[in-house]
Amino acid sequence: SSGLMGTVSGSPIANVVTTGTFTIPLMKSSGFDTEMAGAVEAAASTGGSLMPPIMASAAFIMAEYLGIPYSTIALAALVPAICYYLSIYINVHLYSKKHQLVGMKEVPAWRDVIKDMYLLIPLAAVFITIFAGKTPLNAALWGIISCVAVSFFRKKSRITPKRFINALGKSSLTGLEAYMACIIVGIPVGVIVMTGLGRVLADLVVGVSGAQLYLMLLISAIAALLMSMGLPTVPLYIVCATTIAPALVSLGILPLAAHLFVLYWGVLSNLTPPVALASYAAAGLCGGDLNQVAWKALKLTLPTFLIPFAFVLNPGILLQGDVLNIIQTCLTITLGSGALAVAVAGYTHRPLKSIERMLIAVGAVLLIDPRGFT
Repeated sequence: SSGLMGTVSGSPIANVVTTGTFTIPLMKSSGFDTEMAGAVEAAASTGGSLMPPIMASAAFIMAEYLGIPYSTIALAALVPAICYYLSIYINVHLYSKKHQLVGMKEVPAWRDVIKDMYLLIPLAAVFITIFAGKTPLNAALWGIISCVAVSFFRKKSRITPKRFINALGKSSLTGLEAYMACIIVGIPVGVIVMTGLGRVLADLVVGVSGAQLYLMLLISAIAALLMSMGLPTVPLYIVCATTIAPALVSLGILPLAAHLFVLYWGVLSNLTPPVALASYAAAGLCGGDLNQVAWKALKLTLPTFLIPFAFVLNPGILLQGDVLNIIQTCLTITLGSGALAVAVAGYTHRPLKSIERMLIAVGAVLLIDPRGFT
């Protein structure tokens, strides 16, 4: 639910508050402890900013910045987003097996689910419009039109004049938050661009790393985490794109991979203490300890921290390059993400020994970096 909500929302905190009100109580009723329920919701909701097609609107800015079609960015982000949710799913599944938790006793019938599938029409309209080569503005317009049309399928959901006015007010307030954040961030970004400080910072990062790729990626990841703490997705991307991404591009890294790398790490700041906003929002809903929720969410998503390194080292995961390389890369990275989740969980059909977890982790890392020498 958080992943699907993220396709149209993209804000980790809004995602937590929207879906967490019903997913957290369901998890707790199934036997999940309070902090774990909050951690799962925080981890799943944070992935919404990485899930196409919306990606918290950062993808639209990235398309303008790089001068490439938005549909290219949305497609490139698809496989990493799937790997993100796959690793969380495996972690949660193994946690459930370890603690002998069972699912819901009353599951909605398929016919009840299918009859509500029409609610996906607006999302399909956005996808079709974007991949037809239209502008994001056109995609948004058709998404709104389809939402209004779909509302008339049922009497209780029809948009009345009162509901229409309320929707305009809420959308304006939502947009205002994004506008204000961009305006505030625009001041330091403008200074960085006009003074050439971005180039200086890029040269500094390259100098500190000694132009060593792995060290450069590590420094860039840490910098993106620190600079993004407490920022919404769009501002954090703008900041990282003007300060960190140029340093990566200067080493010959594909610009698309460099920008997705800093966006990915910036979004993960929502889960990393001490400013783990998504985790703290989930802690408020589940009633658990703030720090415990944050650390458990971090553990859940730990395998996903290697995914951005993977698409920098081999852009095949971003669907760039020849078909054979794309297929091989996507398969190995998907398997590696799943294996690393098993190593973190420390359980399969039985508890794993330390040496077993270590070997699985090493094998997973070698799969995630699918170049010749591995």
